Amino acid sequence: MHSVRDSYTKRRLSQLGIDSINTACVTMWNLTPDFLSTIPERKSDTVVTTITNYCKSPEHLHVYRELLNILLDSYEHVKLWIQAGEDYEVFQSLALPNTERIELVSPNLPALDRVLDGDVDYIGTRLHAGIRALQHQNRTMIIELDNRAHEIARDTNLPTLSFKKIDQVIDFIEHPQTMDIQIPLDNIAQWKAQFK
Repeated sequence: MHSVRDSYTKRRLSQLGIDSINTACVTMWNLTPDFLSTIPERKSDTVVTTITNYCKSPEHLHVYRELLNILLDSYEHVKLWIQAGEDYEVFQSLALPNTERIELVSPNLPALDRVLDGDVDYIGTRLHAGIRALQHQNRTMIIELDNRAHEIARDTNLPTLSFKKIDQVIDFIEHPQTMDIQIPLDNIAQWKAQFK
């Protein structure tokens, strides 16, 4: 029995005659209610963000500008993790004012972990950077650029927002948020049991 991370994938595999069970993404399995209860509900003075190099249509570039401007207005410190080298090129193409206020974080996992170790929020377009932020007990909002985050959120209540509604991120920033993520623990146990 295959483990899949969302109901959409489970349905697609079923149509092909492949048995699977929805366990959510393995990177989320430790996000238990007890763990999530340790995540602050109120805004930090620092935010870590991301943009995505392979989504660079004019509409996406507009969203990145809007997001970074909102974050600059809302947070004392803004840190941009460069996951892929091309992210930096996209960032430069935005031609934003006040870019000196944005601290660039090196494109490697240890650098991301270092900035997530503090009291920070995460608001960005990289799905697994957002999950990594949750693993570090950070208040998180993932901006959906494609169906992956959207489909996982439908099943688990992962905090996401469509990039087409970027102005609504202000509500997330300004109001207390509970990370009420629902992990299918019974399904995970069932999937693991097949190996005993």
